[in-house]
Amino acid sequence: MFSRMLARFIVIVILIALAIGVVLFAWKFIIGALIALILFFLLAWFVLAPLDVFFTFVKEGTAKVVVRGKAAQKVIIQWAGHALDKGDVVEDIRNQRSAFGGLQFFGLWPLDKIHKYPFRWTSIQENGTTQSHEEFLDQVLLLDKIYFVGIKEAEDVDMVPLTIGLVLTIRVVNPYKALFRIHDWLETVTNRIAPAFRQYTATQQWVQMISERQAVSERMWQKLSDSGIIDELR
Repeated sequence: MFSRMLARFIVIVILIALAIGVVLFAWKFIIGALIALILFFLLAWFVLAPLDVFFTFVKEGTAKVVVRGKAAQKVIIQWAGHALDKGDVVEDIRNQRSAFGGLQFFGLWPLDKIHKYPFRWTSIQENGTTQSHEEFLDQVLLLDKIYFVGIKEAEDVDMVPLTIGLVLTIRVVNPYKALFRIHDWLETVTNRIAPAFRQYTATQQWVQMISERQAVSERMWQKLSDSGIIDELR
């Protein structure tokens, strides 16, 4: 009788010891996994993403294109309240800011890389002067941005030589088309709008154009819309 009770007691002690060991091992595993996740997050945030290795930072209101072997694979955007629909950036209230901010996993580096491209533009400073820029960019701005376009050697109806400055507010709707369907999207926009403005200027007097700037802008927009240039550039 005593031996049976002792055997049962030993079995119970062994089972309790095994249970305690499993619990302790599970806690060690959980704690180890949490530490590993934290270290991996810090590695992605401070090392990999700044180098565009596996991860990248996408600024709010911008897009990046992932390429593999110089061929576009996908477009990733970061803009709360917006999403991609057949390549176009559209409003989508379901797409809110991520808990990780602009940190995004983009693919298997070095097979997948972030596309970089040269871009030239002219901006207007607060004091009214213009400044030219030429940089290698890895992102496409999705927000409205003001660009300055200069038109030289234009003539009004009286053949008075004019130098005209256009202030264009432009927003990229389809990042893939902007980067891969045409060579330089801003140059393409300029080359389509400038000739139309030259033609319009040749039918007007420069004094009248200066005094009616807002009306000129509205008439030019209507002219570009009627000619199909606006739809072509969208």
